[in-house]
Amino acid sequence: MYAQTVPRVYGLVNRVIGDRTLSEDAIQDVYLQIWSASHNYNPCLGSPLALVMTIAHRRAVDIVRSEQRSRHRIIKYSLQAEQPDHDPVAGLVDRLAAAESLGGCKHALTDLQRESIYLAYYDGLTGTEIAAALGVNVSTVKTRIRDGILRLRACLAEEHGQNQADR
Repeated sequence: MYAQTVPRVYGLVNRVIGDRTLSEDAIQDVYLQIWSASHNYNPCLGSPLALVMTIAHRRAVDIVRSEQRSRHRIIKYSLQAEQPDHDPVAGLVDRLAAAESLGGCKHALTDLQRESIYLAYYDGLTGTEIAAALGVNVSTVKTRIRDGILRLRACLAEEHGQNQADR
């Protein structure tokens, strides 16, 4: 059956997908599906070739849709990564306020946390840009920033508590 149908199946799949490698993968999936479900074949519902071509067409369309969704996600992510996540004026005000209030809490951060936070908040870099600059994974950068912010929050709460007690 394979030898008799593969030229037509490949032609159909390749026309729909337009990529040789993806077409070959699709054909493999088609014949695997036919092999696994062969016990369900009912000759009253159509010829074997019609069934093979229907399965092939559906698989090809599924692959095209999947590729389109993947490209859409990549484009969407790229557009989001290019847009700054902060207002420059508000960022400047925040930096000035943070510089004043963090004076006594800088010691609470490790050098790696301090560097990651500095690049994010003072240089305005994204997580991806920081990861590239430091040569680490994006998840590592996010963890350093999160842990650093938690340490700063605890230190500031402690200082604020002491300032309240001094009054």
